[in-house]
Amino acid sequence: MKISRTRTERAVVLRSIEYGDKDLIVTFLMADEGKRTAIAKGGKVSKKRFAGSLELFRVCDVTYSEGSRKDTMAILKESTVVEDFRHIEASFDKIAIGSYGTELTRELLRDGEGQGEILDALVGFYRRLHHQEEHAARLEADLHTFILHLLGLSGYAPQLTHCVHCGLAVDQGQRLLFSRRGDGALCQPCRDSGQSTLDTTAPVLLTLAELSTGYADIEREPVPVALLRQGRQLVFTLVRAILSRDLRSYSTLKMVMP
Repeated sequence: MKISRTRTERAVVLRSIEYGDKDLIVTFLMADEGKRTAIAKGGKVSKKRFAGSLELFRVCDVTYSEGSRKDTMAILKESTVVEDFRHIEASFDKIAIGSYGTELTRELLRDGEGQGEILDALVGFYRRLHHQEEHAARLEADLHTFILHLLGLSGYAPQLTHCVHCGLAVDQGQRLLFSRRGDGALCQPCRDSGQSTLDTTAPVLLTLAELSTGYADIEREPVPVALLRQGRQLVFTLVRAILSRDLRSYSTLKMVMP
């Protein structure tokens, strides 16, 4: 006999897909269970049980039931909004940036992964976007910060301050490369024959290294646009190397980060 259990958890919506005329299949990042998918029966029409909580950029308390088998989809009973980020939803640029960060989080994690620090990082990213002014360089720096921080938490941190092969510290005067495999910086002598690389500079690598430490308690000076644009190519090369493809939201993101 299968015994179901009911749980209530703090969660963030990672994706919501229509299923039939009335239902939704929702992927959450939960505080204790990590990435988890549940079916919300009547999720498209029930305002009493879900009340606009099954959309992106929502922190919710979700109540769901599940069977004894881990591979059984949970059934969402109720969801209430704890925190929303309306300033993200009011800005096309912020929606594009926030959607990319959300999709990356979802695609990096397997079911059951992502508890604790990753959930905190995603909520912190939303809060940052919510309060950030409409300043293109600051918004892009916030995205790069989140991506690099998330990759570090997920075990994919690139080496940005030293050559990945010989350990030579990044020198302001030398020619530097970045491996398209996503492992990090290379000095010219360590480049393997036939290895695919990108040309880069020490200021770009050191800027990304600083951003990878997370958001500072005090406001940073805006990162120069030239460094951001050069760093952008390295950041998205990292994502492409890890996932072996671009995210679907990347095409929209390019519209706000020309």
